[in-house]
Amino acid sequence: MFDFEKRLVEISAQTILCIGDLMLDDFVYGDVSRISPEAPAPVIRVTREDVIVGGAGNVARNIASLGAKCLFVGVIGDDVTGTILQHELGKHKTAIKSHLVVDPSRPTTRKLRFVSEHFSTHLLRADWEIAKDQILIKSSQPGNKMTSGSQTGTLQLKSNPDNITLSGNGISIQFDRKDGLIHHYIINGTDFMEKGFALKPNFWRPPTDNDFGAGLQQKLQNWKRASYEYELTSLLSENEGKTTKITATYNLPYVNAVLNIVYRVADSGQIDVTQTMKHQELTAKIPMLPKFGMQLVLPESYEQVNWYGRGPGENYQDRKESTFIGLYQSTVKDQVHPYVRPQESGNKSDVRWFTLTSSNGTGLKFSSGASLNFTARPFLDGDLDDGIAKKQSHSGSLKPRPYTVLSIDLQQMGLGCIDSWGALPMEAYRLNYQDYNYQFTITPVK
Repeated sequence: MFDFEKRLVEISAQTILCIGDLMLDDFVYGDVSRISPEAPAPVIRVTREDVIVGGAGNVARNIASLGAKCLFVGVIGDDVTGTILQHELGKHKTAIKSHLVVDPSRPTTRKLRFVSEHFSTHLLRADWEIAKDQILIKSSQPGNKMTSGSQTGTLQLKSNPDNITLSGNGISIQFDRKDGLIHHYIINGTDFMEKGFALKPNFWRPPTDNDFGAGLQQKLQNWKRASYEYELTSLLSENEGKTTKITATYNLPYVNAVLNIVYRVADSGQIDVTQTMKHQELTAKIPMLPKFGMQLVLPESYEQVNWYGRGPGENYQDRKESTFIGLYQSTVKDQVHPYVRPQESGNKSDVRWFTLTSSNGTGLKFSSGASLNFTARPFLDGDLDDGIAKKQSHSGSLKPRPYTVLSIDLQQMGLGCIDSWGALPMEAYRLNYQDYNYQFTITPVK
């Protein structure tokens, strides 16, 4: 039989080492006698407050209460809570010899508990979140797979001097022969492309205040020209069985580069898009890119945004650590940050997929085997761009367009934020003049 009293006598002669997390338990005692008339919330009538060493510190106190000596080792932060813990442990200095490491880089944990004075039950527990982070366990993203439609038969290709059209199964996708771009993307009678616009290459962003401070609206303006003035050199079509391949090749004279866009269209209406830019080695220095991507304009009814990536607020490659990867939903109108002056805003980075849908749930899904960036705004880029000279523009004066303007990007240069009067983004966050390639898949959402 276990002799408890004998063991208690023996333990009093021992010194026990205790190592662990240290925290401060703050108990607020009281009772609830009424509900607040301002809000349906209980009001706690506080009668007293007590602070106790918690966590592994509580274990050390229990060891001391049994009569043993305790050698306690723990870590605290350089803050008020840490000072209180040192004071509380000092009350037990004859039984507990504490060795506390002060780490200024971490906060001391404190937990606040509201306890019923009469019933000794917890009424409410409050924790302070001082800091948080996400840790990448495994970096692996499968590539997108093309899906065939449930109907039999592939899309039929029709070609005339004005356009190339793929149609069938309630689907019609039209490429214009003048520019090689998709101008109509019709699924079951609904055109996802706003009239007068196309899915086009884009290398420009509306300049930020930092961009203006560094003169980038002028130094990088050839990339703005390249976003609108590109020369189609060839437009080819090829049947690949269950998919049709359309290849458009362009010369970008303002930046001395060749652009190649390959579309693979499945009979389900899904489109796989690959855009590749090959730079030309020249003695003349070509400036860095503001961004590398594509843009299209949808009707305003596609205003619901869902995404798996960083959020919920705007984030960029050099300003994203406070926005965590997760599932988010919002609206297009809420994607624009109301800076005093109109400029680039609302970007989402490290995005695996996102959807734009209407109130009835139909729309488009965009996904990739690698991370994307995207913005979805009710403004054209020109609405947010003052041009070469900064004007006294005001975001409050902007009137939303009846569009959803979507940019699907590989990346855009960082914001900088070192200063607003000349500093460029850090080298790691620039898009230097070189070859670029990215891929994304557009899938109709029913």
